[in-house]
Amino acid sequence: STELGLNSQGIPRHVVAAEVPRKLISFFAEGGKSVSWFCTLYPDPEGKNEGSSGQSHNLFDSRFNRYCPKLDAVSYYNVINAVANKKFVGEREYPAAGDEKTVIRAHLFRDGQGKALQAVWADRGSHDVAIPLPGVRTVEVVRIDGVRRTLTPTAPDSTITLTATEEPLLLLYDEPQPAELPASLAGAAARVTQFPKSAKGGQPVTLTVELRPGTVANDVELVAPPFWTIDRKASASAITFTLTPPPAGTTAHHVDVTIRTGKSGELHRRAVVTD
Repeated sequence: STELGLNSQGIPRHVVAAEVPRKLISFFAEGGKSVSWFCTLYPDPEGKNEGSSGQSHNLFDSRFNRYCPKLDAVSYYNVINAVANKKFVGEREYPAAGDEKTVIRAHLFRDGQGKALQAVWADRGSHDVAIPLPGVRTVEVVRIDGVRRTLTPTAPDSTITLTATEEPLLLLYDEPQPAELPASLAGAAARVTQFPKSAKGGQPVTLTVELRPGTVANDVELVAPPFWTIDRKASASAITFTLTPPPAGTTAHHVDVTIRTGKSGELHRRAVVTD
């Protein structure tokens, strides 16, 4: 395929960036051999193409021939390098707990040296899941914005805990021996049970994390936006975080939070900030 892409005019870049790995992973899983996103860049020496359909399709901001990568260029770079010389092994669909209309999709690729790629995403919503990886020592998790974190699967079920959303996660790891995708997902070490989809500018936001038996509350850490303060109240089975913006308020369009469950997990939530 010489032109695989998305009609991106008027679409937020993070939506486009999430579509890049979904389409490319699905293409190779269906037996595709070679592919290119339909518009890498067009020169724009006079800076006159901004706002046009052609410029919206570009992976790069080409004004004045600067070629600055957009978010979707970062996503494209990472997924192509993750797939690289790997061959498709298999795929599975897992039911999302509490949402019978949503599935969580996993695609597995590997090369001849035992290096594996597992791409994971959900059809919609945010779903905290534990992915079994028996025998795997470390996993590099790559997000669509290029942010990386290394996780260590933990006993007894050798899992990592992640949030599956419409933004695919790329899991890179060495397999001790070839393995198929698991028949089902395990119970997450922790899951978010309360977090609003929208937040009022300048108002506190409450987030509650439910802990699976055996998960230590002290191992759970919340990473808030810069300058926001965190109040934490914990029990043996749950933690409630209250996030408060700085006194002057915030002009951010979204509130992004990360919940780290020790070395084996990282959950994510995003709320839209309204006036």
